[in-house]
Amino acid sequence: FWAGVLYWAQTQAISQVRFATAFVGGILTVYALNETRLAISDGDWIDGAVLIPASLALMTASAFFAINFQDVYLQRQGYALEHEYMLARLVILSLMYLTWREFGNVFLGLVFAVFGYAMFGNLVPGVLGHAGMNQATLLQATVTDLYGFYGSLTQITASWIAPFLLYAGLLFAYGAFDLILRVAIVA
Repeated sequence: FWAGVLYWAQTQAISQVRFATAFVGGILTVYALNETRLAISDGDWIDGAVLIPASLALMTASAFFAINFQDVYLQRQGYALEHEYMLARLVILSLMYLTWREFGNVFLGLVFAVFGYAMFGNLVPGVLGHAGMNQATLLQATVTDLYGFYGSLTQITASWIAPFLLYAGLLFAYGAFDLILRVAIVA
């Protein structure tokens, strides 16, 4: 995975949006597989059994969007096929589960509130009210148009922050931070 991140940072052979779709699938798969390993080593087979399908859904969706990037991102912007909507639903369910697992009920409740507001904004009176979104529009905005979960924050993370984190991890692993602290204390 990290070799792919470094290769892209060096060559930038594909667009940032396309790379971000592959990055999301890769990083969430690494996370889900690590958490599955930890859950199974703790004897929690049920959690491991749920993490594997979540990981498979995210890998499949990211691979699909990266491979079919030309069609999804350039030719069919604002429109998706039924199997793409189903894939988007699986992505949302997988991300909801991973969000709940990592951050708990409060953050998941906030995510549900945002989705509820997006769909039922027409019921909100006053300035905060809006026309509301149907399910297809919400799926397009969050997944299939590659602007939501794969949007600019993900693209920045994939292209700028991830290589820096890898570099910082290598510095930490080889003791460079200790050296920096010793030099800072002496100076």
